[in-house]
Amino acid sequence: VSMKPQPEEILTKDPQKLRRLINIAAVAALTVLTAVSIIYIGFSISIFLFMVIMVGVLGKYRWPVTLGTATGVSLVFYLLFAKWLQVPLPKGIFEF
Repeated sequence: VSMKPQPEEILTKDPQKLRRLINIAAVAALTVLTAVSIIYIGFSISIFLFMVIMVGVLGKYRWPVTLGTATGVSLVFYLLFAKWLQVPLPKGIFEF
């Protein structure tokens, strides 16, 4: 008979592992949600919201840093893909 601990026992003994698993699941779910939302609300707004949640909520940075980062990343992605590489990005219902 093996005395190997069950997965539930491992998670309850090490709360950091549980927190890491929750963060991984949150990032995966947020990535899927962003991919789906691109169709409906457009690329730029979806990437902006993705970055706000990743940096502000999951990363726990202050709001000025969060909003600056999200705005900068969205702008760089837009300029890189839409303007420089001329990739047609989904605009969604807001036409942006």
